[in-house]
Amino acid sequence: MERAKKFVVEHDIATIPAEEKLHIQETPAFMAPIIPFAALVLPGKYEKIQEGIYIVTRPKNIDDMGKHANYASIPNTAVHEAYPGHFLQTSRSNRLGSFIRNIAAGTETVEGWAHYCEEMMMERGFQGALKSRFMQINAMITRAVRIIVDVKLSCGEIGFDEAVNMLVEETGMPKDGAVAEVRRYTQSPGYPLSYLLGKHLILTLRDQVKAKMGEEYTDKFFHDVITANGYLPMSKLREIFEQKLGPL
Repeated sequence: MERAKKFVVEHDIATIPAEEKLHIQETPAFMAPIIPFAALVLPGKYEKIQEGIYIVTRPKNIDDMGKHANYASIPNTAVHEAYPGHFLQTSRSNRLGSFIRNIAAGTETVEGWAHYCEEMMMERGFQGALKSRFMQINAMITRAVRIIVDVKLSCGEIGFDEAVNMLVEETGMPKDGAVAEVRRYTQSPGYPLSYLLGKHLILTLRDQVKAKMGEEYTDKFFHDVITANGYLPMSKLREIFEQKLGPL
């Protein structure tokens, strides 16, 4: 977490707000059945000091440790959940955003931003070794399989066990982790779509902003506009960029 935060600052990737704290602890037992790997408990919307809790789930089967929490995948998860992912975005927008921005919850922006950060940080040189790149690509594959599993579950085309088997076979996920994943999918149908879809929308938006700004474009400008506006749906974020770039 500290290395990711330092990297964001040193490479001028995004603005990190003052007075923020990130705590790290094991996932509470009552939450573990639907959080197979890791997650972030977001900071309070109107708290002066923005405090988040990064929780990590211990695998039930120690033989799954290598698939579940290997050294190459841990930094990728840290980027997604904290810097410059969920924690940075939430702690910044909680300060700068309006009431509407604070209550908005466009899932394609929530998870799309965090998933986008994984690839963006790798492109900028954070954890660029082949093993880390492999795990980052495998995480992309998992997000693609999620779309198929989520739609098929919602349409009644597959059952719980078939969904678990698909995740295990297509992504190499340990079975205990796949079971917890599918439990989460059944709790929030439609949400698993948002990771890869949201990332695609953000990359498309970035290309459009780059084309309009030309040499004046910087990643920090693009990232700061997104993180300053909470979890507005992508359609509204596009409108904000259009307003800012109107004079250009």
